[in-house]
Amino acid sequence: MKNRIAFALLLVCTVMFSMASSCEKGPDGPKPEDEDALIVRYGLSNCYLVDTVSTSITFDVKAYPVYAKNHITASKTEDTQAPAAVAVRTIWLEDGLTFDDPTISDKVVTVSNFSGYGNGLVGIYDAADNLLWSYHIWRPKDDPTQVIRFASMGAYVMPMALGATEIWDGEPVISKKHPNYAATAGLYYQWGRKDPLGRADLRSDGVATIPTRTSNNALINWEADTTNNLAILTPYIEEKRDELLAKDGINLASLSDSERAAKTEEYTTKAREAIDQIGIITGYAAQHPTTFIKSVGKESGTGWYYYDLSKYNKTLWYELKSCYDPCPEGYMLVNANVHRGFLNKSTSQYDDKGNEITDYTAETYEEINATNKYISTYKGFNFLYFGAIDSTKTTLYTAAGYRAGTTGVITAPGTEGRYIGYTSTNSYYCRTLHFRNKWLRARWGYYIGGTGATVRCMVEMKYSDDDE
Repeated sequence: MKNRIAFALLLVCTVMFSMASSCEKGPDGPKPEDEDALIVRYGLSNCYLVDTVSTSITFDVKAYPVYAKNHITASKTEDTQAPAAVAVRTIWLEDGLTFDDPTISDKVVTVSNFSGYGNGLVGIYDAADNLLWSYHIWRPKDDPTQVIRFASMGAYVMPMALGATEIWDGEPVISKKHPNYAATAGLYYQWGRKDPLGRADLRSDGVATIPTRTSNNALINWEADTTNNLAILTPYIEEKRDELLAKDGINLASLSDSERAAKTEEYTTKAREAIDQIGIITGYAAQHPTTFIKSVGKESGTGWYYYDLSKYNKTLWYELKSCYDPCPEGYMLVNANVHRGFLNKSTSQYDDKGNEITDYTAETYEEINATNKYISTYKGFNFLYFGAIDSTKTTLYTAAGYRAGTTGVITAPGTEGRYIGYTSTNSYYCRTLHFRNKWLRARWGYYIGGTGATVRCMVEMKYSDDDE
């Protein structure tokens, strides 16, 4: 039946604890405006999961149209006007994983001869050697497709973070039976970006990330490879400013120093607001997949992908899988509601329009549904994903820290956890799981900025037969 709610959505929208507004859209899902402009993506997934028995994988890297306003793939018909991929190369590999140089034939990439476990990134290039798109290759030791059903939302969630290599579902406080924390840590992602930005190395103190090397064996310094949103925009701002000045017949050289400074500032602001900030910065991000983009906006709420608050867009990651969603095929980023079951106590309140105005917060161990208490010792919480209903269903969320949005520096590895999904609001911030010691917020609202955090994936929601 056309436009019926698919079975996957019914699973995701099951509400076990009578939580409000788990699924926010109707059966047809969100619809782009008719006049929506199109952009391009390459391939239909940004991550390819490799199981331990596969000797090779292949994937499509054709160009496909994407709606620019909600970042949903518009059609599975190839855009033949876009530059075609003619070459493919390995961009980086974590220590512990190897594979042969990838190959491309008729817009299909092949990666072969896998050994070990971990993560890598391969990129496709056009005839002028411009990087068009990149793809995360994930080969974990354990199987992340053995999903677990979170009671708080009925969502089927992977039992490990994206980029982790091992699952651990035992009891962290049992002596001599501790998880391999380095293996359970996931990759860092900036909200709205498809490419991972390093992974915490929890094997010892003082080592920030799992060693990652380029194709010529150079070690990537994740914390040093940074820029900021304004630096990316500046050449475009200056070009547009000069265009606007010329259009208005203003010659800066003919003005006094004070007049020149005032006009320069006035037209710089006009130019900055006139350019496509999101398009420029996301385009830069696609061509610089190892570069952390810091947020330096003057206004509270500025994100890595824009400078002026008026340019904010909450659809880079979205409730339908966007072109920037980093999860493997058939999976998507979680909704923040899946974390509600980690609490025994809810402090959430709603205004008269049904909008949530406070977070789900716990400030004592007794309020947290977990089997362990001492995060500083055990580097995470072994949460009860069915809450107090069933204490046998547990899943470890490792405290992998985060990358600070204004510096890119890895912060609080082993003592703090931040897990982000697609859930963003109209008020310039996203909702996430945040915990440290006995303090936890299950739907913490924080300004997206440039913070890099961990993610988990759930079975993809589909709204109609057209999505199958």
